Amino acid sequence: MIRLNLCRQLTLLAFALVAPVFLYGQNPKSSLAAKHGHSETASAAAKIKKQAVTFNSVAPAAPGITDHNDVPVYSSTDDQAEVHMSINPNNPSVLALSFNSYVFISGVGTYTQSHYVSTNSGAAWSGSEIYNTSSPSVGGDPSTAIDANGNIFVSTMKSDVNGNDVGYEIIKSTNNSTFGNPVPAGGQFEFDKEMIAADNLSTSPYKNNLYCAWTEFTTPYGYPIVRFNRSTDGGTTFSAMATLKNGPGQGTNVQTGPNGEVYVCYADYGPGPAMTEPADGLGFVKSTDGGVTFSAAQVVVPYVGIRKTDGGDPAFNYVGVNDFPSMAVDKSSGSHRGRIYAVFAAQQNGNGKAVIELTYSDNQGANWSSPQIISFSTATQSFFPWIAVDQSDGTLLVAYYSIDGANFQTNTYLAISGDGGNTIITQKVSDVSHVTQPINNSRYRTGYAGDYIGVVAQGGKAYVGWMDERTNVWQVYVSEVDYPTAPTITGTSAFCTSSTLTASSEPTGATITWSVSPSGVVNISPSGYQVTATKVSSSSTLLKATVVTGAAGTMTLTTYPIITAISSQMSGACSNGYQSWYVSATTNGIPASNWQWTAPTGTTSTFIIQSPNSQSTYIRVKGGGTPQVNYTDVCGDISANAGVTIYSPCTGASAVVIYPNPATSQLTIKNGNITSPSDAAASGQTSLASQAYSVQLLDVNGKVLKTGQNTNGNQNVTLSTGDLQGGTYYLHIFQPGQDTIEKQVIIQR
Repeated sequence: MIRLNLCRQLTLLAFALVAPVFLYGQNPKSSLAAKHGHSETASAAAKIKKQAVTFNSVAPAAPGITDHNDVPVYSSTDDQAEVHMSINPNNPSVLALSFNSYVFISGVGTYTQSHYVSTNSGAAWSGSEIYNTSSPSVGGDPSTAIDANGNIFVSTMKSDVNGNDVGYEIIKSTNNSTFGNPVPAGGQFEFDKEMIAADNLSTSPYKNNLYCAWTEFTTPYGYPIVRFNRSTDGGTTFSAMATLKNGPGQGTNVQTGPNGEVYVCYADYGPGPAMTEPADGLGFVKSTDGGVTFSAAQVVVPYVGIRKTDGGDPAFNYVGVNDFPSMAVDKSSGSHRGRIYAVFAAQQNGNGKAVIELTYSDNQGANWSSPQIISFSTATQSFFPWIAVDQSDGTLLVAYYSIDGANFQTNTYLAISGDGGNTIITQKVSDVSHVTQPINNSRYRTGYAGDYIGVVAQGGKAYVGWMDERTNVWQVYVSEVDYPTAPTITGTSAFCTSSTLTASSEPTGATITWSVSPSGVVNISPSGYQVTATKVSSSSTLLKATVVTGAAGTMTLTTYPIITAISSQMSGACSNGYQSWYVSATTNGIPASNWQWTAPTGTTSTFIIQSPNSQSTYIRVKGGGTPQVNYTDVCGDISANAGVTIYSPCTGASAVVIYPNPATSQLTIKNGNITSPSDAAASGQTSLASQAYSVQLLDVNGKVLKTGQNTNGNQNVTLSTGDLQGGTYYLHIFQPGQDTIEKQVIIQR
């Protein structure tokens, strides 16, 4: 922000439950700065190293990455700082941008905020440095959003007649050009760092909802609180304010998830009532009902922030820096869809230099990964991180400043990851370096040099926005960075000996690594964008092409077709003890030839195969067994044997009784001829064991599901059927020297 900033650096003075609370703020006007206890002393001013701008050579791009020239958004003699950007997900050539500016209107210096739009991917911009001509003076803290219909929103803090920031307002454009009059949106009292976000996913149940979160300092409670409200009618009206944290939190960031979730994070400054610096962790709340209700506020990731003073920090050439987080959510169709990412500036190991750390959650913020450092490793200090996700494929991008040279020379960097943060590619974005130093301590609050920079991305193109003083005036620049997305693999995936596969849609020079899993199926010979896969064995394997950022494309390779199923179906009634079956073999979709069905050997059963050289055939069987089929695949290889069990249920055997039928939880099988020893004697049988039998329960495809054994003729066999689905089944009863008995069984549910 401009006014009362870091984005409102503050420390509460003595606090009592019944006493008023006073806030230390930092205002760009020296008189107001003195009012809030922050006048710039001569000694402090003397310590600031006012450096002339020096030029560093442009760093070469990483393989496959193209860094375009820096483009000034609007060249002027007015100071510009603190840029926020949005991209239209349905038309990524449309970008929206806003920054703080100090302009002269009729010779009078005015704190205001811009609105600019590019319709040609950042090559040119149109708009105005002035927020609104009817009321140009505003409090700043730019935020932008673009909804699913392409409407552009720009928010700012509004000021009262005394120049105090008292809430926020928005302006809206429906045509990428003209903006309407400001609409009061919410907030009250001393106000800071509002951020808006639009649910721009067309499939979201809360599509086009507009959300905002902020911090209020001077409240009736006597301590800072984190607030929130929303609009469900395109920014025409806004809901009542809700309190997300009843205590100090600052630097709010709002994002939406793939199912309409609303996430809000902020730098947590303790339970309160007084704010304590630096930040102690990432504060977080979420809503799953479109911002109507929220979870309880909690610190989900502890970290030690870099904000050590309300004024200028000598470690940053007396610039005031913050430790606010930035957040983004993967709403792509990639492997990390739904992942919440957050970045923040923290002291390395809790007491070292400023680094940028990344954390993420894969379960809507319930659990978070351990923070990992992603900033330029040899930098003296890194700060002002901003994060984005390319929603076309899930590529992660983080922009930040790094002091990487002598005398506080600084460059803008972009961290790129195509695999969820596991692989980080660092690309320097700024064409020239600048010097980290306050913009103008006589005009702005002490140490002010903006409070954040920006990045947006879509379709393999990122746009980074920042401010530097290469022309001796602080101006905002945007640079396009092209990077590899997940490659598309083309070529023949099923082959006999070898196949050439190509990774396409990749920038020239992108490094690609090829791999297969499991190994032993093919050998691969990588060569740039192409690989030759040579058959080693008959199976399937997963081919992966991974580009330099970690993004990967995959293809399943099959080195020869295999049988995927053999079906069998009983056909017709018994005839002379024979049962007819229809059997058919199915390949994986690739034609085969030289079909040959053969009867099993080593059995007394009889098989009559009607069409032994066809893919499908009728087989008549007396007894039972497993006929086999071989075929020649398109590679000329002979298939492995495969078969299906068929049988004849034609009986001459003793009667059996099965009950109940239909069955529910169990099925009982009883020898209908032998029920007791006396019955056995009457029938002339001297041994009950001679009436032993076994049973099998099969599904309609011939798969055996249940088995049972009777060892005495007067014993029943009980099968449990409670775990079977309702439908038709077949019961086979086997007795020594008898034909197999088949009974149809119905299972009811």
